[in-house]
Amino acid sequence: MTPDFRAFPSDPPVLTPAAVHALLRHAAAVHAASDVQFIPGYPARAAILGELQDLMVRPLSQYDTAAVVVATRGVEGESLVRGGEAVSYSTEIPLQEGEPIHKGSLRFRTEAAACEYLADTAPRVVFRYLPSAVPALENQNPGLPADLQAAVLPHRGMVLVVGGTGTGKSTLLAGILRRLGQTRADTILTFEQPIEFVYRPRLLLAEGPWRATVSQSEIGRHFASWSMALRSALRSGPQVLLVGEMRDAESITAAVEFVRTGHLLYSTMHVDGVAAIPTEIAARTGNDASMLARVTGVLSAAVYQRLAKRADGTGRVAVREYLIMTHALRRTLLPLSAAEAEACLANAMKRAGTDLTSEATRLVDQGVITADEALRVTGGLL
Repeated sequence: MTPDFRAFPSDPPVLTPAAVHALLRHAAAVHAASDVQFIPGYPARAAILGELQDLMVRPLSQYDTAAVVVATRGVEGESLVRGGEAVSYSTEIPLQEGEPIHKGSLRFRTEAAACEYLADTAPRVVFRYLPSAVPALENQNPGLPADLQAAVLPHRGMVLVVGGTGTGKSTLLAGILRRLGQTRADTILTFEQPIEFVYRPRLLLAEGPWRATVSQSEIGRHFASWSMALRSALRSGPQVLLVGEMRDAESITAAVEFVRTGHLLYSTMHVDGVAAIPTEIAARTGNDASMLARVTGVLSAAVYQRLAKRADGTGRVAVREYLIMTHALRRTLLPLSAAEAEACLANAMKRAGTDLTSEATRLVDQGVITADEALRVTGGLL
């Protein structure tokens, strides 16, 4: 168990909205949990430095987890989950129960879906804590190398941040957008599901110069679909667009068209490494070779990261690999199949020393992470 961890003082007999809020506050505000889980058959649990800790003693029933959804998404959300839909939404709760949100709040990215429980269907809910402050690019942990920092701030092109759930993709993108907002008088649109970091002009201006205009929209609340949002973006005239995820052929096509008209686009993909991007693009577009070539033609940089425990036990650190596209590499990639492009990207990063194994080795040599942790992060490839 994590040192100094304390479970919730007493199990609430019923998970009312106030009880759910209290559990979330205890996990996030008291113990800096990254995630809070409400899964039937288990106590409510918090992920602290990557390890699950029990917040309650008694296991949750299907009625408990249904109450959590109702408390944070309403009866409609619980009905959607019961009907087989996975629901993504943001949850904002006051720092003190009964106080207005503007006096202080905690925000979470919330995922609710159905699962099997005692031969029945029950909701499971996971809350991911979202810091209220938009992180600075210079405060990323560890900081970005100078060449990568320049590469993720082009004036046009596509920048992809890839990796699994909970690996810090949103934190890195927020740092990038904050830097853009401080240095360029651009119009920035974001399409997310749900909105994660909130760019509040009053707070950002209080921290220093802020030049950009940022408008954020949530899929499912402000737009019915990703494709509808992206079509709107093409008519709205922004210089920069953040798309929460390029998840299908339609959104990939719209994203490429946005970049080809001279704009800058940021997005994410759930893939295990930069080299896997071509294969995933092919899979999501029906092995359309022309679409793979079009993505290759506009890609400026790609970053992949995983989180590792620091050797001193004080937290976690990102282990990254990255690719900076060059004209020569783009020419090499264009005629290749997805599988050939994957091998080409892996070799390019290895030659440049920007692959995951090289970065993990550097962090071990610097004493930031242990060799065992490096082996876990790289899949034993050291």
